[in-house]
Amino acid sequence: MTRHARRSARMLALMCIAAPSLAAARIAPDPFSPQGFRQPGARELARCPSLGWIDYRALAGVATKEVGRLDAPLDAQHAALRGPYAMPHPADADVMITTVIGPGETQETPTSTSSAIWRDGDGRWWFDRVDRRPGDERIHSSGRLAADLAQAVDRALADPCFALEPDYLPIMPPARPDHAAQYGYSFILSVVRIEHAGKVRAMLQGLMTDGYRAIGDAVTYARAGSL
Repeated sequence: MTRHARRSARMLALMCIAAPSLAAARIAPDPFSPQGFRQPGARELARCPSLGWIDYRALAGVATKEVGRLDAPLDAQHAALRGPYAMPHPADADVMITTVIGPGETQETPTSTSSAIWRDGDGRWWFDRVDRRPGDERIHSSGRLAADLAQAVDRALADPCFALEPDYLPIMPPARPDHAAQYGYSFILSVVRIEHAGKVRAMLQGLMTDGYRAIGDAVTYARAGSL
């Protein structure tokens, strides 16, 4: 083999080694940026088959307007619900996740909740939650987030499939051709807002995907210890 042929073979081998990592970089979107209703590609859906039936393009029309409309007044809603308990703005927060949610039909005592969880620079999760009950009663709790909830959020944020989950998903999402549709059974208007390094991702799902459910449950039901 000539020197030129050996060099060409070596370059080809290096390209083959690098190709998988380059491909992985292309299919690893940022979990903190809006998903944008881009239809995931075949390789992405092979890794995240539970998302394969969703028609992202059909969601795009009203979805972006809906999330924007619901996200706009959230700061005022948090302030009104919290009363004397201000929303925390920790200086060392690396990730901040918030939600505000009204009372549910199945609650024995109608309760509205404003909640925030955040991860500090050392990777520890904290929470600050206010529940408001009839008679303007407010219950405030805060501290280190329970380990099981913190671990669930970390897993969701690290899962490449979470970055591909649609930011908006109604109870009856549109399905791709030749795919069976799936439907949710309840829908409480609760926007989950995720902030990191100046990026904001607002999510609202009626039929909840795995990552959204884990993060939404952790912030909505934030607590310090086990149940």
